[in-house]
Amino acid sequence: MIVEAAYRGVLDDMLSIAAVLEVDGITVPTPSKNKPDRPDWRKLVDESESDLLAQLQVWKQAEQMSKEEAKDSGISLKDLGRARQVRKNLAKSVRREFSLSSSGDREAIRKAICAGMVDHVYQYRYVGYQNSESTTREIGSSSVVTGAPQWVVGQPFDLQIKTKRGQSTLHLIEMVTQVTPDLLMEIAPQFAGEEGGLNPRYFPREDAVYAQTRRFFNGQMVEERWDVCSQREEATQAFARWLAERSDLPTGTDAPRIDAILRENDERQREARKWNQREAVFHVYALHELEAYYRNVLQGASNLAEVVDPEALRLPELDAEIKDLLAEECPDTLELAGEARAVRYVSPEEPPRISLPGYLPEEEVFNLPAEVYLPGGKRVAVGTPSILGFYQDLDELKSAFESINAESKFQSWRKAEAPSIPLPDTSDEQSTVPWVETVYAYGGYTNEPYVAYGTAQYDALNGGFRAVWYSDYTAAKRMYEDSVSRLESFSKELREQREFEEFRKEVHTRVEELSNMTSHERWSELAEELRHRVFREIEKDIPTSSWDALRSSVDSVKILMDEVKSALDALPEQTQPNEETNEEVIDSIERFKQAFEQ
Repeated sequence: MIVEAAYRGVLDDMLSIAAVLEVDGITVPTPSKNKPDRPDWRKLVDESESDLLAQLQVWKQAEQMSKEEAKDSGISLKDLGRARQVRKNLAKSVRREFSLSSSGDREAIRKAICAGMVDHVYQYRYVGYQNSESTTREIGSSSVVTGAPQWVVGQPFDLQIKTKRGQSTLHLIEMVTQVTPDLLMEIAPQFAGEEGGLNPRYFPREDAVYAQTRRFFNGQMVEERWDVCSQREEATQAFARWLAERSDLPTGTDAPRIDAILRENDERQREARKWNQREAVFHVYALHELEAYYRNVLQGASNLAEVVDPEALRLPELDAEIKDLLAEECPDTLELAGEARAVRYVSPEEPPRISLPGYLPEEEVFNLPAEVYLPGGKRVAVGTPSILGFYQDLDELKSAFESINAESKFQSWRKAEAPSIPLPDTSDEQSTVPWVETVYAYGGYTNEPYVAYGTAQYDALNGGFRAVWYSDYTAAKRMYEDSVSRLESFSKELREQREFEEFRKEVHTRVEELSNMTSHERWSELAEELRHRVFREIEKDIPTSSWDALRSSVDSVKILMDEVKSALDALPEQTQPNEETNEEVIDSIERFKQAFEQ
């Protein structure tokens, strides 16, 4: 930076700028949201392309200000004092070698700044500024540089800030100066490089081949442009590639003869592909083959204006005899089922196809031959819109056609002629699911009987079984087994309900037996607590739905009955008075009466 400044006669100014860089600026931060009352030093300058040139203007104005004026203008007195000392030391070091003068040439100063910062060149790329590093940066908010210049030099600076989400880092560029690729190349040609002749490409509007030229500075691409390709062979190849990729020229191109030839070539390629669907006999040029063909016949031409012999671009015509032979051996139509049917060709590897109409009567289908061949010997696949796929073995076609017709006959029979089926009764444990087999039609081609299978299907919506018919045994058997399973579950529920009711009657009988025990002649002699428990058990409702509750109830009754019986058995026996004792009592009473009367 110092040497470049001396060479360009601006050393005195550059010493001040170098001192400013050493102390990271001589101004205080500009006003912010948190501190809006801070003075804005940018009002002192009219610079919009370089922060360092702006700092230089501030330096010069500070020389004419008092300390109070400088402070009120946003100048840091502390940093200014440090910068002055740095400048003094720099001047002392370079005075012996260079003259301490300056022309004040702004452009010369800018070039000297750029020379000192060639390692910190940044290019604006969509979301921010980038260089050879992976970090994307932005220009600091205090910068005087406006807009988003394409190229700048400056000092990288990472600022740690606190946000609502925690610590965050701002990747900034400070002391920014706007530059251009040409300026970079001029001040540091040793870091410059250039690659030309890249990606040659024909541009029809200019009728010329252009190639990319890329300029690099210190490993960074600083410019990319398109120049007329000077390499003849590469230009011819690019022009041939363009011709191969297009079947016609853009509207308005002043080359009608070449345009017509390209259209004919494209049509010839399409025709060859179409014939090759029948038999792969014609050569169809791949893109790289067509490019090579054009390159060989262009004789070095790299644009339309240089094409000397347009006829050389024309592709060879297709052999007419071969086309006639293909048309004879692989015709467009073939007689089948009483009419000329269109033959569709897909590829040489796949058999040609004939589609029969869906309304064709089954008799005509059954009368088809077992195999169909083209005159050239190729076997034909035949199908109808109602059948999936095409068949070379027409016996398979007939069987498939018969199966579809059989299904149609089954549906008609099922709706109008199917017999009724006895349905199972869900309230009858002895009821069974029906299984019925009956012939509903015979095959028109094989004369084989077609069997319908009838069974019952449970209708959960209506809560009962309904009759169903199937033409497929497996589907019918699956439904039959499902219905058998459902009916068994219904029968099981009936059995369980019946067993529950019988057991409930048994519980009721036990409760009655317990109740009868309260009429025993010595019932009143039992313990009061036992008698209360018995009465509470008798008054309980007998469960109507839960097996566990019913079992618990009968167990309670049995236990109480056993307790009552045991308690009655444990009562003492009653004593019977004998005749002698009675006579003695009577005698005593009589003697008592007599004594009372006397």
